[in-house]
Amino acid sequence: MLQVAFPVLESLGITSLPNITDIWDKKLRPAESFCQLKKLDVSSCSKLVNLVQSTMLPQLRNLQTLCLDSCPVVGGVVDLEKREEETQEPSNNTIVPFPELTHMKLGGLENIKGFCTITSEEQPVNHAQVAFPKLESLCLDELGGIVLQQLLGACEPSTKTLVFSECDEISTVVLSRLLRRLRNVDLLVVKSCIGGREVFHFDGLEVGEGQECVGSLIQVRKIELDTLSELTCLWNKDPHGHLCLQNLECLSIKDCPLLRNLLTASVAKALGGLKALYLRSCSTMEEVIATDEGQEEVIDDEEIVFPKLEWLILKDLSNLKSFCSANYNFNLPSLKKVVVKRCPNMQTFTSGSVRMPPTNFITRGYEKGPVIEDLNKHLEQQHLKGDQETIEENEMYGEEDIRFSSLDLYL
Repeated sequence: MLQVAFPVLESLGITSLPNITDIWDKKLRPAESFCQLKKLDVSSCSKLVNLVQSTMLPQLRNLQTLCLDSCPVVGGVVDLEKREEETQEPSNNTIVPFPELTHMKLGGLENIKGFCTITSEEQPVNHAQVAFPKLESLCLDELGGIVLQQLLGACEPSTKTLVFSECDEISTVVLSRLLRRLRNVDLLVVKSCIGGREVFHFDGLEVGEGQECVGSLIQVRKIELDTLSELTCLWNKDPHGHLCLQNLECLSIKDCPLLRNLLTASVAKALGGLKALYLRSCSTMEEVIATDEGQEEVIDDEEIVFPKLEWLILKDLSNLKSFCSANYNFNLPSLKKVVVKRCPNMQTFTSGSVRMPPTNFITRGYEKGPVIEDLNKHLEQQHLKGDQETIEENEMYGEEDIRFSSLDLYL
């Protein structure tokens, strides 16, 4: 029988083939085929059962990019092909299916039970742990919480990008046991996850004297949280002053209606690297920075410094009264642009004072706005005027949206 081989093929894309159930014919493929395959992209194959049989894995050892999307029948990415003569479950040893994999994107797999599964008469069941020693980017869309946590647990410190979208079963994105594995994550994006209530969970993490600082486990530079209707906090508790997100440069929060505030003062003081803060459409937010729980008074002249903050964007925050209602003094030595759009109840920036350089204050569209030197004074004047100007549709968005609204736009 004539066989066709692809010994030097590096990229394979398969899309919109509604009747295929398998991609690889185990009887026809020569051993040398697909050994140079680096990118595999499969989408919209409505009867596909799994992506790869375990006997195919040696030939895909050079795979670097894997995308699997909109294949609703898929029960697992790798089928371990349980043989009829097997009477016992395979061992729980960790499997490294793609040792060179650096980028993985999975989405629209509503029937998936695990990354590696066994084919049987029943639905596939997950039974094996997996690992991706070189994975740098993981994007998951419409996946269940069990599979998502399994894949997060398979990440190594090489992982730099995590993007979750419409993963409705997940309530906590990063559990404390995963912090060390994910310590080098550079970009974290969570979008439209209905069940998401918190981003980081610190229960069970020792943070006493002599323990490793939580901040040393979190190196993230950019965080985007978008359309999380149940989100009430970024973390479930402040770990006694040991949380220090000193590497965080950009924080973008949109459409989180249950967030009443964003940070406590002690956490804000740790954000020494923050360059941009973007807040939009958080309808119950009354202030951005709140006093720490149990602190009754602010010490005279107590200061919060954002030494690198250049952009401050506050948009469509209908209930926002101030950036911080407590008597903290703010020092913003690098501030370049402040955008305040459609925040009708914002009366002042802080009850304390504000030190800042001359800064553009923008209220609509792409206009530069006036140059101001005192945020408190300018916001008070605006509030006293009571102007509720009509905003045209083409003035709703500005440079700030292009730069900070979607941090994963170019992934």
